[in-house]
Amino acid sequence: MAVSKPVKACLVGIGGYGRTYLRAFDELREDGLAELTAIVVRNPAKYREQVQQLKDQGVRCFQRYDEALSDGGFDFVALCVPLQLHRAMTIDALEAGFPVLCEKSAAPTVQDVRAMMEAQDRTKLPVDIAYNMQNSSSLRALQKALIGGCIGQVRDIVVRGAWHRTDQYYQRSRWAGRAKVNDAWTLDGPVNNPLAHYLFAGLFLGSSSEGHVGGPQQVRGELYRARPTIEGEDTACIEATLDSGATVYYYVTLVAPSDNPYRQVTIDILGDDGSVTWKAGANESPILATLADGSSVEIEHEEHPGSTKRAVANFARYLVDESDVLYSPLCDSLRFARVSNGAFDSARQVQQIPADYVDEQEVPSNKSRPGGDKPTTKAYYLNDIIDMMKMAGDRGLLWSDAGVPWAAQTEPLFVGDYDHFPQAFKPAKLPWD
Repeated sequence: MAVSKPVKACLVGIGGYGRTYLRAFDELREDGLAELTAIVVRNPAKYREQVQQLKDQGVRCFQRYDEALSDGGFDFVALCVPLQLHRAMTIDALEAGFPVLCEKSAAPTVQDVRAMMEAQDRTKLPVDIAYNMQNSSSLRALQKALIGGCIGQVRDIVVRGAWHRTDQYYQRSRWAGRAKVNDAWTLDGPVNNPLAHYLFAGLFLGSSSEGHVGGPQQVRGELYRARPTIEGEDTACIEATLDSGATVYYYVTLVAPSDNPYRQVTIDILGDDGSVTWKAGANESPILATLADGSSVEIEHEEHPGSTKRAVANFARYLVDESDVLYSPLCDSLRFARVSNGAFDSARQVQQIPADYVDEQEVPSNKSRPGGDKPTTKAYYLNDIIDMMKMAGDRGLLWSDAGVPWAAQTEPLFVGDYDHFPQAFKPAKLPWD
């Protein structure tokens, strides 16, 4: 639905996932809701064709972020930049007078998020974090039903996500797979980046406060890397106890076979009186919860999938007072960061999985050479990881507790008032260090 006047935006970063934002703004311009009027591109020559097309549409192109903020002419900033830049760029936008829609995760560390929150408090401007699953109608309807007691008191939320990424994925940028870049924490891996949507969703479904994630009290984490060429984790499991009494179990990997049951991320919710499963991308209504007596409860919703377009559209409506909801406000990102950072401090380090448990292969790359030849890239596959995810999740155990041979025991950490990272974590050493 169009607003009286389209909300104008400045997009920072048009490469990589920024292309998704460009498509969203194209559609929202046609809908009369939001309009892209400025972009910030550090290296416009790299995106010459895209930049020219945008200029032809009347979009102003800046190479420097500070110049875009000074020039203005837009209503909010959309940030699609590396994780380690989120804090500074969000604060700069707020202090220049612009609301911010920031790509997930909000920032790598709790102190980063707290600094962003302090800037928000000073400026009284809204900030939303684009966790796309948070705007799916199924997830929000399910949370409301769980808080209403559809399966009794929620006890366990089991998140399982198994994706595959080759070395090509890690070569896309200098911060990919890194714990730090130029002394700034990035903590790039499935906890904070590609699968972060689903840790956030698990905390959301375990909450007793509608529209918000649960407050973590205690966290235990195990972090691993199957590939020896990254600092960050490519495989992890986390146990997080929430103030609602629920416990979130999070099992993720980026070294799974491409064809596996958790490629479509699955969240199983277990309560005193029954259970229900939510699957990413499964938007059919109703969701069916199964009760202990064999009967079922139908949870109706509007069948809206989570998307960048919906995140941008809602933020635009919020700015013109046509929505009173921010899907992922900064206060929730502080809770997420306490789980993420707490898991890193609990684990103390990213453990290297011995090569005996890892299958290393050369696979075709997505890129083509002149003449059409396909180069290859290296892929790693962690043996039996899907069976281990199922077994540990079914039993409510971390991998070390379940006897997985490459797993290392860790200690729980109280995170109710956790406010600084790191306390114990040290980045992994790379072979060439």
